[in-house]
Amino acid sequence: MGVGVSGGGVIGLAFEITPGTYVAPTKFFPFLSESLEFQPGNIYRRPIRNTVDAIGMVPGNVNVTGTITAEALDDVLVYFLYAMRMGIVKTGTTPNWIYTCTPTSLAAFPTRTLSLTVVRNSVVFGYVGCAVTKLTLSIQNDILQMDADIVATNEATQSAPTPTWGTSVPIGPGQWNIGIPTATQVFDMDTFSFSIDEAGAPAYRLKNTGANAGRGAQFVSMGERTVQMTASRDFMDRTDYNLFQAGTGQGITILGQAAGSTNNSVQFLMGNAFKSSYQVVMGAQGDIIRANLTYDTVVDGSGNACQLVVKSQETIV
Repeated sequence: MGVGVSGGGVIGLAFEITPGTYVAPTKFFPFLSESLEFQPGNIYRRPIRNTVDAIGMVPGNVNVTGTITAEALDDVLVYFLYAMRMGIVKTGTTPNWIYTCTPTSLAAFPTRTLSLTVVRNSVVFGYVGCAVTKLTLSIQNDILQMDADIVATNEATQSAPTPTWGTSVPIGPGQWNIGIPTATQVFDMDTFSFSIDEAGAPAYRLKNTGANAGRGAQFVSMGERTVQMTASRDFMDRTDYNLFQAGTGQGITILGQAAGSTNNSVQFLMGNAFKSSYQVVMGAQGDIIRANLTYDTVVDGSGNACQLVVKSQETIV
């Protein structure tokens, strides 16, 4: 085997039937980078025994962490939302489906776990029990991009898959509708970053059972959720700044449609967002005066901190 390049890499995913039990990939997608890494918790022994060096190593707990960065394609994003703590309602009719995704609070576990298959230089890595502990949707290179932070329970070699590729396209310039507050469309924003952080971590038990028997994490546990958005807007007057000073909450809705299609879109809503910072800065002589904002959300009247709606032709059962 020769020296490989990243361009020959492949990532595929599948929902697991039993969390932690590998399932061969059923969905492949283009990606921009990945950093999934097997992490052994080696325990190095340092008792007092006539030496200042470690005298041995005991194999410890293991897990996998890393980030997958990819274009936020509607037919791919929805799989990663299922791997979070989401209540997902599927409506619509073939071929156009609507996935309404609302964060839930009644369990420490994701809705479903994923098996992720990564091929690097023709070598296959099979990651199991994968959960998305943080999802970031942002504008990068003028298109919608996603960063999925992954925590998995273990990894082992698997058979080489045969990838197939979809035809969906990312959401690009001119395909956005932004409401701040929700009912008022604005035209002065050029970038944003929206994130849901589930504060997930591997959970170990002295004796694992079932598919995760051994040193792998028994499961991935979710913690306190944080929903946040940062954005940059042209600074025109004090109207929005005064709301920041007064601590007034606002609803925010951002809708993007791939290639202008009403049946291929991603929408996220924050019903009760507060500005935690509002920076109005001046730089060089010719710089446009901008406002850099950070929004943090609390639950709205329905008890939800946010909601995502994905329209796609991807059929998930």
